[in-house]
Amino acid sequence: CSRAFVKLETLTTITLEEREKFEELAIQIFSKYSPDEPKCETYPCPGKQCREQVTEYDTHCRSCGVNFQVCVASGRSILAKEYYACKPCKHKMLEVEIQREGLRFCALCHAPIERKPVPGA
Repeated sequence: CSRAFVKLETLTTITLEEREKFEELAIQIFSKYSPDEPKCETYPCPGKQCREQVTEYDTHCRSCGVNFQVCVASGRSILAKEYYACKPCKHKMLEVEIQREGLRFCALCHAPIERKPVPGA
């Protein structure tokens, strides 16, 4: 919810009066109820010899500096090799997101997802 207010307050299509109303509403809500951001899963950093834990939405490791690709379907970091790379736009999606959402098209460019048939399936 707090992220939504930040987005609302930074919209370029609203007036100064609307922006101030959003700010006042956010202050009223969050001074009464503290912001509660959802828990993120943590994973071991895939960097060589790095023992840090990173969250599923980190874009890089604060310890070793390795950068992570981002899944265009979920916004989560790609920390393992189980991903699909779209041939036209070259962006990646986690396999688990494709299966969970039943995606048939790239979340970014909408090209059909071309899956290789699994032997024996």
